Amino acid sequence: MGHLRRAVAFAAGISLVLWLGASPIQARDADANDVVSAINRAAPTAVEARVAAVRGADQTFSAGAAVSMPADASGELMLRSGHSGRAIGLSLAGAASGPATLATDGTVVYGSTSGTTIGVQAFASSVRVTAVLQSPQAGNSISYNLDMPKGAHLVTSEDGSVWVLDADGSLLGGIAPAWARDAKGQSVATSYTIIGTRLVQTIDPSSTATYPIVADPYLGLDLIQYASWVYHSGYGFTLQVTPTAWLRMNGGGYAIGAFAWDELYTKYKNIGLCCNLNGMRDQLICHVQFAFWRATFNLDEWRPDVGYLQTVNSSCNPGGSKWFD
Repeated sequence: MGHLRRAVAFAAGISLVLWLGASPIQARDADANDVVSAINRAAPTAVEARVAAVRGADQTFSAGAAVSMPADASGELMLRSGHSGRAIGLSLAGAASGPATLATDGTVVYGSTSGTTIGVQAFASSVRVTAVLQSPQAGNSISYNLDMPKGAHLVTSEDGSVWVLDADGSLLGGIAPAWARDAKGQSVATSYTIIGTRLVQTIDPSSTATYPIVADPYLGLDLIQYASWVYHSGYGFTLQVTPTAWLRMNGGGYAIGAFAWDELYTKYKNIGLCCNLNGMRDQLICHVQFAFWRATFNLDEWRPDVGYLQTVNSSCNPGGSKWFD
């Protein structure tokens, strides 16, 4: 979504070109660190800090409070919200098989005999599940089954991302648009298909594509990390909203801004979020759509409620020019 993702994807392509000449990774006896090297060179640069996974006594893995990973690919990866406790599970059985290996950087790697290796990298509020397809024998599709709350469903958005919506239409989580690149750094055609609770990534390499091909779904939950009232001398109080890295990576659209407002209001309505709600909502959506890269968004109750279009025309700040970072 938006200019940031295009810039990130371009940077990822440049970095992958530097990997030319690397020998293909054999999925059956792959060294986990080689798999990680391939993923890190190909995957878009994350704006959120990585959280290294650690192995527990039961041989499963955890990465902070948000992400847990199974000891074997037959199990289920879980991503949990730090605020609401809601969780979304993702089965790896349709993509890999066998026990996991822990790389030195905390990435959990699952191999298979089909020529596909999966690397799971955790972040503070999101998780990236990356497939490395070694050869045409690996096939051209990867299937992940999602374990969601009862009544939840998957919806494809216009930009190719996938939203996990609760039964009431509220946002539970999202999956960034599909991407894939070959060993020469060339983009490979790819897309998601939804079949019930299954997310299928189809990869359509051209006849000139060079293996291995790297692709992934990137799953996140929370959009709002924190919000509080901050006083500025000579200006007054402003609600300073800190978006999650997941939101900053996936900003640029009106709909996700509306979802962000719903989450903000649910989380922080008890700290005095009570007045000029329509105007505050428009300010937040404007920031998410047109200034999503900022570390914080600042919302002001005193600004006039002029409607969304005029809020945008006022650089998200109707009634005045001050815009605190």
